[in-house]
Amino acid sequence: MALAAGWAIDVDDPGGHDAPAVVGAEPALVPLNVLLLQHLDEVFAELTWRIPPGVLGMGLPTRSLVPRQLRLLVMDRSTSYPYRDAVWAGVVRCCRAPDARRWRLVAIGLAVPGLRKWCKQHPPLPVDLPEVHADLVAGLLTRLATIEPIGTDLGGRLIFSAIGYARRQAQRRLSSLVSADTGQAGRSLRPRFGNLDVGLARVVEAVNGAHASNGVGSRLDPADMFLIGRTRLERCTLAEAAAELGVGVEAAYKRRQRAEALIAEHYGIGRSVRDTARE
Repeated sequence: MALAAGWAIDVDDPGGHDAPAVVGAEPALVPLNVLLLQHLDEVFAELTWRIPPGVLGMGLPTRSLVPRQLRLLVMDRSTSYPYRDAVWAGVVRCCRAPDARRWRLVAIGLAVPGLRKWCKQHPPLPVDLPEVHADLVAGLLTRLATIEPIGTDLGGRLIFSAIGYARRQAQRRLSSLVSADTGQAGRSLRPRFGNLDVGLARVVEAVNGAHASNGVGSRLDPADMFLIGRTRLERCTLAEAAAELGVGVEAAYKRRQRAEALIAEHYGIGRSVRDTARE
């Protein structure tokens, strides 16, 4: 269960002595009967090295803090959203510095509350939890390596990218199960937790089925589902989704607009004329 190629995490000993770097999420490095997010959260809570004032940016933080204190600051309701974004931007930049391994653990620690909340709201089967936890961490580390540390809701976008990655991995595992199960007629396989990608796939199937029955033919394809899922559900920017798809932003915008119009028409949903935001 490797996390991200070339990306390792430093797990500091609570006494202040650096333990060997954790490369990926090798099962032997995680205690038995402890889920990965839980384990990393416990390690994060015990980190004793201090974040110097200003290391994340001008006045960020204003005083020396251990990582868990930084998380408390970011999660405090009185902390402004611009301040949170600035902290996250600083953490992302530090994750690419020469001493980045410990900062990747800080990034995971900051994201853990949101990731665990999502797991609680969309509970997988217990047997799938280890894989889901590993996929969430892998998705987060993968996005940390590419995301631009600018814009609003940076932490939220990182968390939603991790969730999207975990969903896609779950769907791939499901598809593998379906392929292996084709000889067992009558057995129903379904996703083991709320997977919005599957919901979109069903929408595409319904729209295409309706058009095919009318002699029009298929009107939507997986690329349409990808654009809608990445930008509407995972809160990825349209520019990022277009780059992943290998098309221009204008083409991606028009493609998403057309696909959403077809879906709205099929379900009889009135769409707002104000669909000009290229998120």
